[in-house]
Amino acid sequence: MATLEHVEIDALLHGMPVVAGGQKIGYLEDLIPQPDHRHPLRLIVRRESDGRLLAIPIDWVRGLRDGDIELWVTRAELDQLPPYVPPIPASEARERVQQALDQHPATANAGIKVSERDGTLELRGRVSDAAARGTASEIARGVPGVGHVRNRLGIAGEPELSPAGYGYPWLHTLIERATGLDLDEAQIARIEDLAEGKLVDLFDVAEDAAIANGRVRVLRQDLPLTKGLQILLLEVADIAREFQLEPLLVFLADAGIRTQFDEGLRSEIPRLMAALLILIGRLVVLLESDNGRIDGMRPSSQALDRVSSILDLTL
Repeated sequence: MATLEHVEIDALLHGMPVVAGGQKIGYLEDLIPQPDHRHPLRLIVRRESDGRLLAIPIDWVRGLRDGDIELWVTRAELDQLPPYVPPIPASEARERVQQALDQHPATANAGIKVSERDGTLELRGRVSDAAARGTASEIARGVPGVGHVRNRLGIAGEPELSPAGYGYPWLHTLIERATGLDLDEAQIARIEDLAEGKLVDLFDVAEDAAIANGRVRVLRQDLPLTKGLQILLLEVADIAREFQLEPLLVFLADAGIRTQFDEGLRSEIPRLMAALLILIGRLVVLLESDNGRIDGMRPSSQALDRVSSILDLTL
């Protein structure tokens, strides 16, 4: 039997039987690749019993035997997985989300506009309060097949948001304090995008860990925090004495995290995001400088591209 380590995308063909406990449970319909595009992250399987699609973590695959994909989990564990809804194209998703917001009583008169940037939907406009902002996110993400949604909605009485989503001077000061970088607004937007994506990745991996331990909701111990990230989280605790991190909660609640997590973990999310922002900034410094500091200098776009590649390989 081919072992898990040797299972590559090329060896997995549409229609291959998927077996659990010696019994066929369905057929391979599609897969979600890892960043290397050589190995699968999740298998999209159509169950034979009810036609439902499931996204099965690759860690649940024992290997290949006689043309079958063999799982080591039980049918009961498979029943715990939520149905998988294939993503729809961003242009179609934008229209569906706009329609949902325009028709929902809570947001029909808010004038929210849905735009699309690099395959990600963005909610723009201003609403009355944080509760209305959160409701808009729930409505948008509740549309079947919608992928990543960023909530850029402002709140009445607060300053306009920058393209980065946060108040630009605040975020600029935070990154400059931790790294010495002097970034323009477009670079901050790029760093925020990278950090936000990795935050979602951390919770995706944590979801697999939670399911493997028989839980639906993610706990802090499920998060794959490296030693480096743990050290940065301690540093963030010191920086938090200078900067008010709590406003990040409003934005980070809308960072695209679709995983159900324990409510006690919510207060950790702003610090995780701050740690990722600092991590990215310091990777830029390492790539751009020989002495570990580039005070007042602006990094090149190539440096941010390289940091993105590094993050995909390591987080």
